[in-house]
Amino acid sequence: MREKLGGQIDPVFGNFVYLATGRKILDVPEQNLVYSLGLIDYFNDKFTLKLINFIFGILKIGGKIILGNFHPNNSTKALMDHILDWKLFHRTEEDMNRLFSQSLFKSPCTKIRFEDERVNLFAQCIKMN
Repeated sequence: MREKLGGQIDPVFGNFVYLATGRKILDVPEQNLVYSLGLIDYFNDKFTLKLINFIFGILKIGGKIILGNFHPNNSTKALMDHILDWKLFHRTEEDMNRLFSQSLFKSPCTKIRFEDERVNLFAQCIKMN
């Protein structure tokens, strides 16, 4: 895999629960970008905040975090919740801004985007200090 990517990406395997709670240390250089889709939807705000703070700690100044999350406007939310028993934390733009403001970023998202179906939002924040 590394050969195909020209050494630009170095996959690291680890448990985010252990990393976010300090039970494991990740020895990596400071990152320019941390991107996650399909992760924080499974975690409550308290743990998501710990994860955001962990990511803040491994970003370079000027580095970006992009977190994807299901939005409450998801037209299949009732199906997921009640038929499939697939309960996720759906978050609004306000929820994401609140989480980032409460985190070590100490500011709302710098940008929030949606994919075409508007089921998933992508919250971005830049590490300023």
